[in-house]
Amino acid sequence: MTKGLITREEMDERMEYFRRNPDALPARREDPKESEQIQQITFMLQPLNRDTGGNPAFHFGDMVRARNINPLGHTRLPRYIRGKTGTVVKYYGNHDFPDIDMDGKTSPPQPIYSVQFDAAELWGTSAEENQLLFIDMWEGYIEPA
Repeated sequence: MTKGLITREEMDERMEYFRRNPDALPARREDPKESEQIQQITFMLQPLNRDTGGNPAFHFGDMVRARNINPLGHTRLPRYIRGKTGTVVKYYGNHDFPDIDMDGKTSPPQPIYSVQFDAAELWGTSAEENQLLFIDMWEGYIEPA
């Protein structure tokens, strides 16, 4: 929808059709012009790093804690690291924040960090010795430890 290939109304209408007809198969359309348009939009290179004008809240070596959040919408914060402490080892710049709230709204771009966790912090005594796990996380997922 954001690329202009389909409207919200068209999507809602199609979804309603398949709700009423669960055994129906999607129609095949072989429109070369539309296929070309879809390919161009899909493979168009877009900048990943977004300039937000802000500075990152965390820096290399900072101790952080993964927030213990349970949003109603989608999140990419792994459940097994929530509440766990790690160290910021890299800053990747600002990138689109993919989480979606219950109203279907996304948040503005945020800084992404690579956070290093000791395996023992995550899995206790069952973890192998000297093992580390690196998780790339948006700033909204972490807080100072």
